[in-house]
Parts: sequence; C-alpha cells; structure tokens
Amino acid sequence: MAVHDEVMPKMGELSSLKKDLKNLPQDSLVQAGITELTLAEDAMWDWMHELRPHDEIEQMAQEEAEAYLTQEKEKISAVKDKMLHSMETAKSLLAGAEKPVDHH
Repeated sequence: MAVHDEVMPKMGELSSLKKDLKNLPQDSLVQAGITELTLAEDAMWDWMHELRPHDEIEQMAQEEAEAYLTQEKEKISAVKDKMLHSMETAKSLLAGAEKPVDHH
C-alpha cells in the first residue's frame, strides 16, 4: 500500500495533464500522450478495484498472504511506473507546445 499511497495523490495531476493535452492542437504525439495517461489512470483504478479486502487477506495462511501481497506490490509498482512515465511524456509535450515558433 505504500507504493499506492505514494502515487495516488498524483492522480489529480495526471488528470490535469490529460486536460491540458486535450487543449493542444491534436496530432499523433498529443493523441499518444493522452492515450498513455488514460491507460495509466485506468491501470490505477483497475488495481484498486481488484485488490482484495484487508480482512480477506488476514484470513489467508501467512505464506499465501505474503505471496499475494508480493504479487500486488509488483502490480502497483508497474502502475506507478506507467503513471510516472505517462506524466513525464505529457510534461514534455506541453513544454514543447509552449516554446515560441521561430519563423526565420
């Protein structure tokens, strides 16, 4: 849950970046950035919805619970990586869009 708690607060920023990208002139790079953000957002929601309730995990045998939690840590770490990468991509696209166009 520590990994989740680290990246969950970034969901608002992710959503804001997606909105900002939608305001840019649409091309294949911007569309890819929006798609990447959407997939990262969906991955977080999917992970949260699929996570077993705490009381259910407590009822598992210790070995089973440890294996389950290790597997979930790997999944949420992948979600974290997906979120952070998509956000960096979006920031790069937005930074590129803010540069003045040189007409020389």
